[in-house]
Amino acid sequence: MSITSANAVFTVSQTTLFPSPVQLQQFAVDDAFDTEMLTIADTMMGVDGYFTGGFVWEQVKMSITLMGDSSSFSVFNQIYTSSQVNETVYPLTATIALQDLSLKWNLTQGIVTGVTVIPQVKKVIQPAKYNIEWGKVVPANI
Repeated sequence: MSITSANAVFTVSQTTLFPSPVQLQQFAVDDAFDTEMLTIADTMMGVDGYFTGGFVWEQVKMSITLMGDSSSFSVFNQIYTSSQVNETVYPLTATIALQDLSLKWNLTQGIVTGVTVIPQVKKVIQPAKYNIEWGKVVPANI
């Protein structure tokens, strides 16, 4: 078994812009994609010492970082441009598979909330970051 991220497969689709899944490629070194920790319960302690809690829904916040020469810039550029022109959002679906670990997730109701419009231009073009918030992320069988 290997824990390399080199063989991670991340595909996205959007019914209007790219109905066939598009594989994201050329992720940044040491910073491909990640999600924030979720709060899945809210708790309270009553004045009389009784402790209680309940499940709460929360969107999954994800960041994706692409190398300066990534061919996947076009995916995010298309979403950004279409959102501006039409003043709307384009909900995404996605699948992430980590083959060596037999792990897979299905992601739905994704809204791109942040884009790097122009990457930092230095000695070499720097990685660009994109943010997506997902309504649902569900583990799946591989």
